[in-house]
Amino acid sequence: MESDIAASHCELCAKLRTFCEDPVARVERFPVRQELRWHLHGVIDQNCLDMYDVTERRGRPYTLVCTKNRASHERRLAGYAEDVAWTRSLAESGPGGESVNAFRALSARLQRAILAADDAP
Repeated sequence: MESDIAASHCELCAKLRTFCEDPVARVERFPVRQELRWHLHGVIDQNCLDMYDVTERRGRPYTLVCTKNRASHERRLAGYAEDVAWTRSLAESGPGGESVNAFRALSARLQRAILAADDAP
């Protein structure tokens, strides 16, 4: 299924698509009338594009200013951090995990203490 931005053939969507595909561009300005600003805002929302859009209310027509963000990357990064925390928690609670390692360390200290006590005069 094609996204609205890929399926649309209007000039504004083509300009938005070009902006989205440009790895260097951070901000794009669309000086268009209200209906076209609404159209672009709808396309951005429907396609969950990683950008903020605000209307700059100076001059006529007003300008829709689109600024790229890293929202989906940040969501994936947070999900990854949560996965790592859960994996670490599972590893520590399972056989050979942190509780077992702590028991082994305590056991080794006790054995050394016992040997040291046996060697004492």
